[in-house]
Amino acid sequence: MRFSLLGIDVTLSRAKRDQDKLELSDIKVVNQETITYIKNLAKEDINRRISSVSRSSTEDLDSLKQCLDHNGIVVIPDFIPELLMKRVSPIIASVRDAIARFIQSDDSLVEEPTVLFQKGTAKLNGYQALSSHEKSVVQVRRGQDQGMVDIFNVDRWKQELGEVLRPYFEDPKILEIMRSDSEQVRARNLNLYVNSNVDQTRGFHVDSYSRQLKGFIYLEDCISLDDGPYTYVKGSHRPSAYTKLNKHVSSVLPNLTETPSVPLENILPVLAKKGSLVISDQGGSHRGFPQSNGHNRVVAVMNYK
Repeated sequence: MRFSLLGIDVTLSRAKRDQDKLELSDIKVVNQETITYIKNLAKEDINRRISSVSRSSTEDLDSLKQCLDHNGIVVIPDFIPELLMKRVSPIIASVRDAIARFIQSDDSLVEEPTVLFQKGTAKLNGYQALSSHEKSVVQVRRGQDQGMVDIFNVDRWKQELGEVLRPYFEDPKILEIMRSDSEQVRARNLNLYVNSNVDQTRGFHVDSYSRQLKGFIYLEDCISLDDGPYTYVKGSHRPSAYTKLNKHVSSVLPNLTETPSVPLENILPVLAKKGSLVISDQGGSHRGFPQSNGHNRVVAVMNYK
């Protein structure tokens, strides 16, 4: 830009401004520093953080509800009996085999009677299209969550899995924990997250800046950071200075829901055994922790509205 100031010709270059422009790559640097912080936590510290939001399924309703309302998350480690989880294991093995065959193939799209497999957005694009399709949809992600696999409405493909899991997700006590003063909560679509060796995951973010509840049941043990646990920032569902800062930062980014600035002492990697239930307000900051090579994680996810 060239203009005259008090009779002096002045030229401003955009190079400096472009250099200072905030990019998604800058956010990744911040997120990586947060990952390093978590990896350096003592095991006792991680366990203490998990314990602060863990409640037994036998505890009274008010205790569970207060934990969710105050922290944005509650973990119920003994939710599904171990004996029942043994029915799930062979189903998960068959799901993994089918996904592996598809990933190794040259096909970007495969359709079967009850399931559609796609890489990226080969046919369907956007949450609404994926979640409302008549078949189960197995989507191999691209971009920030490269290699992660989402299975939408998995019970349309693997009916037995739905027969085991849905009664727990739809338990009246669980629905009551989630109920707000103004409206009832209903279980919607049953999805799976299947991760294997995923070492690049999206950093801390929110799904929206309003209350949005999800239930997660670990279908495999996730007992170390190497397994890639679901990670939540306790209390981040409530408006704060961090909320304001993250909204401002994200306003110049492709994704308006990035939340790189979080209180480190409230970061909570949810390490838990299979059969554990996590209820989480997705209006709080969360992410999937990067996995180490050779580690897997399968989580059943129920959306509630």
